[in-house]
Amino acid sequence: MLKDLRHGARMLLHARGWTAVVVLSLAVGIGANTALFSAVNGMLIETLPVSRPEQLVRLRYAGPNDMVTSSSDYGFSGKDAAGLDTRTTFSYPMYQQFVADNQTMTDLFAFAPIGSVNIVVDGAADIGRAFLASGPYYRALGVRAAIGRTLGPDDDRADAPPAAVLSHKYWHSRFAGDPAALGKIVRVNNVPVTIVRPFNTFGPRQSARAVIPTIIGQCFAGTKVQLGALAPTRDFTFVADTVSGFLAAAEAPATIGETINLGVGEEISIGDLAKLIAQLIGKTVSIEQQDNRLRPPGSEVERLCSDNSKARRLVKWEPKTGLREGLLQTIEWFKDHGHLIRTTGYAI
Repeated sequence: MLKDLRHGARMLLHARGWTAVVVLSLAVGIGANTALFSAVNGMLIETLPVSRPEQLVRLRYAGPNDMVTSSSDYGFSGKDAAGLDTRTTFSYPMYQQFVADNQTMTDLFAFAPIGSVNIVVDGAADIGRAFLASGPYYRALGVRAAIGRTLGPDDDRADAPPAAVLSHKYWHSRFAGDPAALGKIVRVNNVPVTIVRPFNTFGPRQSARAVIPTIIGQCFAGTKVQLGALAPTRDFTFVADTVSGFLAAAEAPATIGETINLGVGEEISIGDLAKLIAQLIGKTVSIEQQDNRLRPPGSEVERLCSDNSKARRLVKWEPKTGLREGLLQTIEWFKDHGHLIRTTGYAI
């Protein structure tokens, strides 16, 4: 056998070009098969190392969604059978509504990656990757902490102190698996953070997809206003007040680490809003709820009303423009920019 190997080696050395082509072809073939197997293994053979992975489902929606404020998405995005865009990004209020209305799932959680972050512990900086998760994340996946605790539903409270969970890999690479890492203060991106939650901002230049421009446009166009659900209530805040609230929060050290709401603290139903807008325009209209404009069952947020006490206390902010005055300014602006008004169609 050794003689045959030597003979084969001499033959290959005599035809080096042909040998290089053969070796390269084998390398490409092996590499392609390895990549293909890795993909198939990850998608079809291996399962996630969590409790009951076969029961995990991911919620998606198709079609327009006014609650999305950016084009970024995480996970699969494409077209459904009807050709509508399919997305996996939901706003936090929608997630809260899912949790409140859930009657079929064992548990619900939300998560999203935030990419590379600067992490400072004990004065030493490092680069790591992070993601945000709601409290039930680890409980639903059946994942337990090696030491300490994971996140829980109480961590979702607005007044809960910030908490972080280290991956097993990062715990060992950064802290050498030292249990003393438990309870250390971690600064992410070394930036003080204030969370500001604006409630239903409206005013001039608002997108024609929003409900107030939709009502204004239909009032201008005729005597009939056709909408989706009329009963849900909203806390509408004029854009100038929202802007002043953001600026005040950015300049106030007392807001660091806090979550503050920017809203009037008063609510009005969509049906009553339509009546008020028609009255301010001076039109007599009929207001109709159309079934084909209703949101899917369980996805409608029935009530939004802010508690702005923290904004008043920490930054001395309070809304200056009432709903009627803000609507009058908005109506006047759309009168001068009629080409931007949608008189047909409705965004669910």
